[in-house]
Amino acid sequence: MPRLSRAQEVTRQQVNRLAESSLSPEPLGARLLDALEQAIPSDGQRLFGVDPGSLLFNRLLAASASDNTARRDWLRNTYWPPIHSRT
Repeated sequence: MPRLSRAQEVTRQQVNRLAESSLSPEPLGARLLDALEQAIPSDGQRLFGVDPGSLLFNRLLAASASDNTARRDWLRNTYWPPIHSRT
């Protein structure tokens, strides 16, 4: 069985504690991203809420401070790309 690195184990414990917390979605999302960043470094992260019926994102729960432009571009061009009329 593979072993977790120390950073991964610490992050796993933090996520478990957060799962048991009574935090509202926004602070919970921010703390989850902070915990994950320690084990999985990245140049931008985002955590969205998803509507269970439509499966569409219904709110931004947390995002890296440096992620504004990339998040906007991804939302506009990948998640919900513009529909171009064919004439």
